[in-house]
Amino acid sequence: MLDIRSERNKKTFIDNKKTLACYILAGYPDEEKFFDVLEICSFSQFDILEIGFPSHNPYLDGSVIADAHSKVNKEVCTSLEYWRRIRENTDKPIWLMGYYEDLVKDDICKTLYREKLIDALVIPDISNQERERLSLETKGSSFDIVGFTNPNMSKEELTLVFETFPIVYEQLYVGQTGAVNEKEMYHPMLELSKKYPDKYGLAGFGISRKDQVEKLYSEGFEGAIIGTGIVRHLNESLSSMKYYMEDLGGAKEKWR
Repeated sequence: MLDIRSERNKKTFIDNKKTLACYILAGYPDEEKFFDVLEICSFSQFDILEIGFPSHNPYLDGSVIADAHSKVNKEVCTSLEYWRRIRENTDKPIWLMGYYEDLVKDDICKTLYREKLIDALVIPDISNQERERLSLETKGSSFDIVGFTNPNMSKEELTLVFETFPIVYEQLYVGQTGAVNEKEMYHPMLELSKKYPDKYGLAGFGISRKDQVEKLYSEGFEGAIIGTGIVRHLNESLSSMKYYMEDLGGAKEKWR
């Protein structure tokens, strides 16, 4: 944990044996109702808020999240003022999730982390070499760059990520978010990650049920990230999302 830069991230990992991260999209279901969503998440058992940055081309996301992106007022919800308001309304770690074209190419992410509005940067469509470069460029800052692994990576590639990034998003499969994946191919990746006790790994992709979270915890993942399921329940109602998150939060009980 010594290499983690964000004090919020560090405290979260120290205080919790296992963590939960929820994905929500900034400005969804609309620019004001989003703050009702944020309040529910802030008072839930979820420890980390992975907040999506609205994109015109969320090509790695499945239909549920991609459809949400299409409905956001991007002019308002990508503004610095909007993200300042988000930061003011939660004390939990904010992990900014977005695409290269939206965040890195135009240096928007630099403005957000320089103002200390985010605690981590999650960019799925760049290489780990580019993530390492970003980490070196921002040395001395108070936010973290999240590394990525997936079951298709070689042992050498996985090793490099686990040796470089203290926080790692461990994808359970390769593909779009929200897909149903029948085959469990992540175990070699997980076993290798256990050799790096200074690394904090969160499982992501295809997780939608409490029993799945419990299984991933028992197998050795330090955390789990749930996205599509939360957005799908939000599409039904705020109360549906709240009850769904309460059920998922129960997976942490035996790890307190």
